[in-house]
Amino acid sequence: EMRFILRRKPYNLTKKEVEEKMRRKLPEPINKHYVFVNDEKYPPKQVLNEVLGLNRLDFTTMDTRNIFKRLGFEFGQLF
Repeated sequence: EMRFILRRKPYNLTKKEVEEKMRRKLPEPINKHYVFVNDEKYPPKQVLNEVLGLNRLDFTTMDTRNIFKRLGFEFGQLF
């Protein structure tokens, strides 16, 4: 379990929880960055939005990168 604060609000999140919540979600088109979840590439903001229910304007791609890398997910970008 990983604890973190995002925009002054505390959250707890596990890798397993992210994988379970994204299991039946189709990936949206990737603009530049992606995160691998369940062997699928997803836009990182889509994943954090689905998992925490936050508005995508309330966090940055850098926020998602830090969170998902700490949880052990592979994060990349298109060239």
